[in-house]
Amino acid sequence: MCWSGDTDCHEVSQAPMCAHSRRIWSSWDKDSWGDWDEASCKALMGSDAVVKTGPVDQWQGVAPQSREIPTATTTEACINANGICDTIGYTDTYGCFAEKPKGGSCWQDIAPIEEEVNESWGTWTRSYYFHEHWMEMTKHNWQPFCKFEKNFKSLIEAKVGCPADSTPQLSEKKEQRCQWDEMCFSKDITKSDCEDWTTMDDARNSYFTGYTWSHWDEDLELCKIGSSAFWDSKISELATFASTCTSFKVGAENWNIKFQRYFEEGRFHTEELCTAGVCDQDPGGWMGLTADECATMESCSNWNCAGCERNWDNSDAWSAPNSVCWAPTAANQTHCEKKFKGTWTNSENTDDDHYCLVKENPSPEECSDTYSQCGKMESEQCRGGTTSGSYDNIVTEHVLYCRPTKWA
Repeated sequence: MCWSGDTDCHEVSQAPMCAHSRRIWSSWDKDSWGDWDEASCKALMGSDAVVKTGPVDQWQGVAPQSREIPTATTTEACINANGICDTIGYTDTYGCFAEKPKGGSCWQDIAPIEEEVNESWGTWTRSYYFHEHWMEMTKHNWQPFCKFEKNFKSLIEAKVGCPADSTPQLSEKKEQRCQWDEMCFSKDITKSDCEDWTTMDDARNSYFTGYTWSHWDEDLELCKIGSSAFWDSKISELATFASTCTSFKVGAENWNIKFQRYFEEGRFHTEELCTAGVCDQDPGGWMGLTADECATMESCSNWNCAGCERNWDNSDAWSAPNSVCWAPTAANQTHCEKKFKGTWTNSENTDDDHYCLVKENPSPEECSDTYSQCGKMESEQCRGGTTSGSYDNIVTEHVLYCRPTKWA
């Protein structure tokens, strides 16, 4: 990496960016949405927003455009600009998490929790289930868990309300909840006025252009007005909706606009970041690995490691299972069937080559015996990468049809 004037550089700095999701990348975008101008930019993003136009793309024939807030250099400053998320009432949410059953399903294998719900018209029973939810345990290391479908506004509430054998913890930060919502809203209107369909619908349909709808949000305790302009309109129509929203007076004096924003971290945009170096597992620096994380990486750069793969030159490999769970210690058919609940199977090479098959194409979690898959093996297991090597067992050679490769 180089800094301050050098031109022979591998990467180009990229400053942090706070922008609206609607960016002009192609001629299709330009035809569909039109151009950004300063007026619409500030109407949708605030007085400190600017239109950023790049050089004309030689393939698309248009100059990429976006609206950005240059001063917003952190996620908080971008998503919660002028305290909009706090004003609306977004908070961090907490959930209940449990380990996913091995080889099972969250909603089928964990019993739901039933609660009585009291409505004005009567009482009914609602069932809350667990659903699969992936969490980043360490950087870029995602694991599946089971998440209870009921959320809580504080850790204290979660500790009281979480089912047994589940752990309460932070589920979603307020910026994540706030980031993608778009609406015209008021917190001054009452719920009954918001849900007065005759008054609200007539006023909204006569005041706004295009298709709109409204409803009361129980969680945020506000009245929302949504519009089809959020996804299929010209940029100028979005700006018109914004100005119409802030001048709308039905049910309350104060109506405000909320648009989407997203934030991208900068890359090599300071001398310190540029000269600190990057991990050879991630030469572009996109993963943001620290020196310690780099040292513990268990992967190979650019698929340049010796290992095993399916032998696609063997026609039998095309119909072979991707993986097998088997019991290498099974001595015979009776031993296989009684102890391992498996099937004494011929490897189809010779009559003497049998093995105890427990299951074909399982996941590693579904196999409590020996799990075998070509891509998970060391090169020594499939002839060691040399013609004089040997396979470690008949499954590797005659069931999965593995071969050595330098590109694992």
